[in-house]
Order: sequence, then C-alpha cells, then structure tokens
Amino acid sequence: MFFPFCTKKNSAQMMPSLSSLICIAIVSVVLSSLSSFVIGETTTCGTCLPVYEGDNAYIITDIWKTTEDPDDYMKIIDEKLTPVFMNYPGFISWAGAKTDDPTVFVFWFIFESKDEAHAALEAVMKVNDALEFDEELLVLYEGTIL
Repeated sequence: MFFPFCTKKNSAQMMPSLSSLICIAIVSVVLSSLSSFVIGETTTCGTCLPVYEGDNAYIITDIWKTTEDPDDYMKIIDEKLTPVFMNYPGFISWAGAKTDDPTVFVFWFIFESKDEAHAALEAVMKVNDALEFDEELLVLYEGTIL
C-alpha cells in the first residue's frame, strides 16, 4: 500500500511498531471491503504512522467520491486541510490517497485521543464545506488503535 502524501509531527520519533502495522491493517480492511478499490499511487513518505503499542491513539478513516479533477482535489486538500489538522492538540499523523477509481479518495488521521480527533474533524469539515467541493462522503470509520 502506498500513500501519495503523509504528514507527521516528528520524524525523529518514527519507528515501525505493532500499532503502526495494526493501523495499516485497519485501513487495508476498509479498502478491501470496497470492490475495485486499490491504491493507485507509487510514491510513499516512508514510515508515516508514529503510533506505538499501548498509546491508545484514535483513528478516523473516511472515503469520499468527487467529480473534481483528481490532482487538483488532492492538492487543495493538502494545502487547505493539512494545516488545520497539524495545528490541533494531539495530532499524530494524517494521510490521503488517490485510488484506481479517479473519483474515489481515502483519508485517515490519527490523534492522541477521540476528543482531539473529533475536534479536529469538526474544524476540518468547516474548512471543507467552505471549499464547496462536489463530493459525497461514502464511508466513515473510527476507533482506538490499541
């Protein structure tokens, strides 16, 4: 699985962990539950999930369908929404990916707690609404990374 962009808080703390693998597995399950839903990019930022076993970090994964130009959509998402996530307390990581279906995108973000994740999601959705994208939320999953 490859991620076209990924933002992390502190790359010096990056080490593969069991929780990182669990997080990737969660996203894989989300992706595999949709037919013809495969990540189509071939670039990666490396180890992007600084979550360690026992951290009890919180992940929210969402899948969107849009009629926007795929490259423009990802660029605007990264430029307009990434700064919102990164400035919220408890931020750990966030990433998004184009899929083989040019109208479908998957995003997920990880925070230290459920409350911090929900506060950031609320702020991001306000910015997203102002962008007036032609998009539809297909799936929203969330849970604690144990």
